Amino acid sequence: MQAKKEKIKILFLCTGNSCRSQMAEGWARKILGNIVEPYSAGVEKHGLNPNAVKVMAEAGVDISKHYSKHVDELKGINFDYVITVCDNANESCPFFSGKTRVIHVGFEDPPRLAKNAKSQEEALNFYRRVRDQIRDFILKIPYTILSEDIDITESERKELQKRYFEILAQKWDDNPDHIAIAEAVYETIMQNLAISPQTKIFEYGCGTALISFLLAEKSGKVVVADNSEAMLEQVRKKITKTDSNLETIFLDLEKDEILKDEKFDLIISIMVLHHIENVEIILQKFNQMLCDIGKIFIVDLVKENGTFHSNIKVPHYGFDIEKLKEKLKSNGFEFYKSGIIHKIKRNNKDYPVFFIIAEKK
Repeated sequence: MQAKKEKIKILFLCTGNSCRSQMAEGWARKILGNIVEPYSAGVEKHGLNPNAVKVMAEAGVDISKHYSKHVDELKGINFDYVITVCDNANESCPFFSGKTRVIHVGFEDPPRLAKNAKSQEEALNFYRRVRDQIRDFILKIPYTILSEDIDITESERKELQKRYFEILAQKWDDNPDHIAIAEAVYETIMQNLAISPQTKIFEYGCGTALISFLLAEKSGKVVVADNSEAMLEQVRKKITKTDSNLETIFLDLEKDEILKDEKFDLIISIMVLHHIENVEIILQKFNQMLCDIGKIFIVDLVKENGTFHSNIKVPHYGFDIEKLKEKLKSNGFEFYKSGIIHKIKRNNKDYPVFFIIAEKK
C-alpha cells in the first residue's frame, strides 16, 4: 500500500494576523487543502478584521472561526514555507531554522486603502480587491512556488481544477470575455447553422450556460452538462429566474458514459478541450451523441506558450487549428468552417480564440 503523501506546511505571515494572512490561510485551505496544510500568524496580534471575514464569506470561504495569533505561538511547527504578505512582516520576519524557505509576496493593506472611503460599500470594495488578488496568488502556488517540491498526480490536478471552477462559478457571468465569447458564438451559429424549434442542442462544459440560454430562445430541447456542480448550481438558479427550457446534467465524458438515449443536432463545447487530456476520446463520444449529419461547434484557444493559464496547469496550451481539423477527420467528422471569433487580452497580450464547425460523416 502506497504511503499517504505528507501535506506541505505553509505559514502566511503579516503584521497583525488580522486581514491579509487570514485571507491567505482561508483561500489556501479552500483551494489547496488536498496538498497543503496552511497556517497564519503575525509579528504582532491585532485581532481578526470583521471586514476580512465579511468579504471572504461573500466568496464562499468561512474564516469566522479564525483568530489572531503571534508567530511565536507556532514555534513547534516545522514549516516548509513561510510566505510574508506585507512589507513589515518581511522586514520583521523571525529566523526559521532548517529547511524552511521564506518568500515575500506583498499585498496592499485593505484597512489603509479603505481609510478615506466615503461609505462602507466603498471600503469593502478595497477588501474585495485584495481578497481576489490573494486568491489568484494562491491558485498559482502549485505551479510556481511549489513546482519543484510536489509532483501533482492527474487526480490531484483534476481536484485542483474542480476547486478552481467552484471559486470562479459565482462570478463567471461578470467576466466580459465570457459574455463576449457567448455573444460571438451565438452570432456565428445563427449565421452558419439552421436553428429551429426542432433543433436539439447539447452543450458540454457549459459553465453557467451563457450561450445555451441565448440559443434556447430559438431552438427546441437544450441539455447542458458540466463536471462542476458549482457551475450547474448557477445554471439552475438562472433557469428558475428565466423559466428557460434548459436541462442540466452532471457529466464528465473523460470517464462517464455518453447519454445513450439522446441524439442531438448540435453539440457545443466552448473553451473546454484544452482542459481535457485525451481530446480524441471526447470527439468520439461527441460523434456517438450526434444524429446523422449533426454538427459540433468547438471554441478554444489558438496554441500559445502557457502564459494564458499561468494560475492553473492544463493538458493543452491551446490548439493548432490544422492539427485539430485532422483529429476531427480521424474521429468521424468532416470539416465545415473555422475562423477567429474573439481575442482575450491578458497580461498586455492578445490570445486569439478560434471556432471550428464540423459535421458528422
